[in-house]
Amino acid sequence: MKVDLEIIYSCSIRKKKSCPKIRWIGKEKEKLYIMESQKVSSLDPNNGNVKRTSSRIKSYQKSIVSHNVTDNGIFFVAVLANGDILIWNKDTDAIKIVNGMPEFALKLNNHGPNVFLSNDAKKIILIRSSNKIFVWESEDTSSVAGNWSNIVAPKEIKTVEDSKELVIHVRFVQNSISGSLANCCFVFNHESKTRINILRIKWDNCNTKPSECRFNTMWISHEPKLENYLNQRGCDSKEKLDSQQNGKFEPLGTRGAYVLKISHNSDLAVIAVNQKKIENCLLLFFSLSNGKIRQVNLRNFGLNGSAQGRKYWIQELCWTYNDLFVAGISKHGALFLITRLGQPLFIHAFGKEINIGPALFLTIHPLILVRLFMLNKERNSLIKISLKRFQKKSLDKTRGPGGALIFILNMKKNRKNKKEQGQIN
Repeated sequence: MKVDLEIIYSCSIRKKKSCPKIRWIGKEKEKLYIMESQKVSSLDPNNGNVKRTSSRIKSYQKSIVSHNVTDNGIFFVAVLANGDILIWNKDTDAIKIVNGMPEFALKLNNHGPNVFLSNDAKKIILIRSSNKIFVWESEDTSSVAGNWSNIVAPKEIKTVEDSKELVIHVRFVQNSISGSLANCCFVFNHESKTRINILRIKWDNCNTKPSECRFNTMWISHEPKLENYLNQRGCDSKEKLDSQQNGKFEPLGTRGAYVLKISHNSDLAVIAVNQKKIENCLLLFFSLSNGKIRQVNLRNFGLNGSAQGRKYWIQELCWTYNDLFVAGISKHGALFLITRLGQPLFIHAFGKEINIGPALFLTIHPLILVRLFMLNKERNSLIKISLKRFQKKSLDKTRGPGGALIFILNMKKNRKNKKEQGQIN
């Protein structure tokens, strides 16, 4: 199966640093927004012009500790240094400030908490660790009146206070079948093993006053034996033999060791488990309802032979709007597309004088490392000084020389490729 990706926009911007995240905000998708730690800028993909965002939000940017965007892209939410929560509606340019918890504000640091906002802006979930969870709920989208609650895990649920590898994702769901709920997923290491905790928050009778609006919580914990999946990757007999001889799963306690994304309907999560050796990296579909796992064969990211290092780790994952595909990109710039509960697809990118693929992994943003050999001591010291600034220069997947290169790709519709959604039984 092959999927065609049309490059509809291609632009370069001048930036000294890489862009952490680029998001659409608002109903009208005429502009992209570059999400930096304490700065939000708008980008016009037609010409690559970067401008400061709304003057109303500009005055708060220096005090932003962490931020996020709702699943529907309507609202921008940020945690301020004093613990208050800023909510910005880009289409109406309206801002509301929710009073935070004083004891929570005292514990803020440079990294900031994870903040998630429901699509109707009536519920906020703040998470500092796997056992420090705060929930705010209101009766009206435009109101700042609401209640703060604290959720604590029961003693039988293993949690961590602070760990570099901890990843968190929250998905809000609102429908006639499930009602109003939020699934919070945590992936971290505990006693040299990978642990997955799930917190399900379900609201009942939330049409009443905020003081009467309450929720129920349910915790589920899993400790999958990922070393068992390392040698069962669906490869041929020779690859299996090599994997059994060289494969060894070792949970890494560093940022980026895990990447986590929950599907929009909140029944599946896709989890990337990065390892020192690329052949030991795992990509898993995890069922939030029964804890079962289905593995994806990454096929060594299309590389020949063994490789190791963070430059080959999976950097980001994303579900398509209909939950039929998962898109991802590695640190060395390889773009890939996976069917729901399936395997990598052949992808072909074309447009804007670019034509690459088809391939399972498209290096659309190649990683280029520039290294210089040690200069001879007899060389002129002036040459050493002039070259020193370039000695550690690297160009990553989002940067070009002196700026950033941004592509916007559109998945071409193909009725033959349409499949029904599935689940792990």
